[in-house]
Amino acid sequence: MFRVGLRKATATESMIGPRSGPHVLLVVENVALARDHRLQKQGTTLARNGYRVSVICRADPGNRRYPGLRVYDYRPPVDGTSTLGYVREYVYSWLMAAYLTVKVFRNEPFDAIQVAGPPDIYFALAAPFKLLGRRLVVDQKDLSPELYEVRYGRRTGVLYRTLCWLERRSHQVADRVITANESFENLLNARGELPAGKVSVVGNGPILSEMQVMPPRPDLKQGRRFLCCWVGFMGPQDRVDIAVRAVDHLVNALGRRDCHFAFLGDGEERAACEKLAKELGIGDWVTFTGWVERQTVSAYLSSADLCLESNLEDIIAPVKVMEYMVFGLPFVSFDLRETRAMAGDAAAYAEPGDVAGLARQIQRLLDDPLRRVEMGRMGRLQVEQRLAWDRQQSAYLEVYQGLLDGPNLRRGSTRRDASGSVSIVTRARNRLRTRVSESPALYLPLARHKYPGPSPEVINSETELVIDAYTRAATTFAVYAFQLSQETPVRLAHHLHAAAQVIDAARRKVPTLVLIREPQGTVLSQLAREPWVTMADALRAYSRYYKCLLRYRKSYVIGEFEQVTRDFGAVIRGLNARFGTSFAEFVHSEDNLRECFQFVALRGTLPRHMLGFESGTVTKDQLRQYVKSHALQPRQHGEEWIPAENRERVKAALLEQWAQPSLARLRQRAQLIYETFAGDDAAQRYSGKATRNDFA
Repeated sequence: MFRVGLRKATATESMIGPRSGPHVLLVVENVALARDHRLQKQGTTLARNGYRVSVICRADPGNRRYPGLRVYDYRPPVDGTSTLGYVREYVYSWLMAAYLTVKVFRNEPFDAIQVAGPPDIYFALAAPFKLLGRRLVVDQKDLSPELYEVRYGRRTGVLYRTLCWLERRSHQVADRVITANESFENLLNARGELPAGKVSVVGNGPILSEMQVMPPRPDLKQGRRFLCCWVGFMGPQDRVDIAVRAVDHLVNALGRRDCHFAFLGDGEERAACEKLAKELGIGDWVTFTGWVERQTVSAYLSSADLCLESNLEDIIAPVKVMEYMVFGLPFVSFDLRETRAMAGDAAAYAEPGDVAGLARQIQRLLDDPLRRVEMGRMGRLQVEQRLAWDRQQSAYLEVYQGLLDGPNLRRGSTRRDASGSVSIVTRARNRLRTRVSESPALYLPLARHKYPGPSPEVINSETELVIDAYTRAATTFAVYAFQLSQETPVRLAHHLHAAAQVIDAARRKVPTLVLIREPQGTVLSQLAREPWVTMADALRAYSRYYKCLLRYRKSYVIGEFEQVTRDFGAVIRGLNARFGTSFAEFVHSEDNLRECFQFVALRGTLPRHMLGFESGTVTKDQLRQYVKSHALQPRQHGEEWIPAENRERVKAALLEQWAQPSLARLRQRAQLIYETFAGDDAAQRYSGKATRNDFA
């Protein structure tokens, strides 16, 4: 009765990343991998960053296209259209996913399982594996209670209360919850009583390299002057019917007959909307393509003049909107919170539910080609700078790095062996990274892929200044103090902690500030934060980092830790004198320091795009306004990049290890490198004790 398919591993899978990394299982119920762009991006991102990835989903011929993903699929059920139909669909899908989850675990035990909701029933599938030490991530794509209200028009009854209970239980069982926008995050935090930091925002923007503009195809306009597109899944909450009625008003009430409308996508509402278009007499002006491949979508959007978004949910951040913007297309939408936050001036807005207003906005945009071009330009810029998956994927990776790569990784991980010592594999990886990070040709292409910005930021053609160092040398303090001092943001490359960044800056003749801290304070602080690094390896890496930069000594200014944290203005003055720049100096006043430390303390609560302040893509006024409007507070237990009492206690315990005779030669070498690099004055300032200051 049931067909269950497993794609066996191929050479392509093994090429994309090491099969020895942590294993993540991704489970989704109501769509196949081939049709779930978010799942595709998540899976391939994990695979490219060394994770083993398995996927459980509905069967589809296109599921086999994604290198690095091992797909377990099952015959899709008949989609429900009634309450009983939905129950039948979900029970069948849950049972099939449960069977396949056990099968995956028997074949190749996973370290973490990610389930997508709605429906919010898959926490029950994952809960037994939590007893075995596996981690659970819930990807909350939509909100079941709100979907129920949209579909049935009420927020009462047993079924509604059950949906609310399932959502709460799902989030309580999960180790981490990810969602697509800040409105979802705020709602989940408000009604789920979740601890701070449990919910993370991971946007759903397009991958820039996959959204290529193609030559326009005039035939898609069906002989008319203009083409307007609507793209996406056609569910009840998407309100495609409103878009059809807006076309009717434009054609029959306003008499606009020179624009063709293409509706690309499929879903349970498609047939009803096709029927509605015929009943309204606009069949000649609309085309319903059904489900089409990415290349066909690109062809339509490359030929379109503008687009439509008919959603009425204030908290939804529609994926289609970002696709419109990446093609430089303006669009017409209702004035909703998340849509406006995403698009800004790249859209024309009508009052929510005003069909005639939506049609009038289409009319105005069709009559104003210059405005369309400018709106399209602004939309493309928004996607490139903050919305694209290229900018969001690091937030997604951080979720799994925190769960699987941090100090709380379960016993038997690749970082520590059964005795609790750093494993041989991890030590080899650390040493390899140290050596590769000294070569711009080898390391920087990898870094650009792993760190698409805005923090860390890799040097590029727009970089005006580099501020970097070996880790734990006041880089964050320096970056925030510097940007707060400037009238306009400066494009910074920073926080890479790789010598390759400084070497490349020297070759490009980009002004550079290299920070350094005495070795004892540096290494003790590093090990308190990175317990998977041995003290011997940290000392070697410290010495190698600064030694390989000595030959480029004339290409950068040195900022010694004590001077940076006490008189950063003098460091900037030296930077200007060396490079002929005119950067504003930081004044160590009480107000300036308070604001700088406030932003550093809030760094872990800022959304990804606001970290663009560090790299110069967000102004200080924008950051101030964001912090003020969202009333942000530091997380309860502090963050790793600011002083914390627990880390000081750990460092005190590490002092005994620091004094071991076996490390004497490495300590002496690191101290000699420090004195050679920073100069005698810095060496004299160093008292020989670990400093209390610990700004990363």
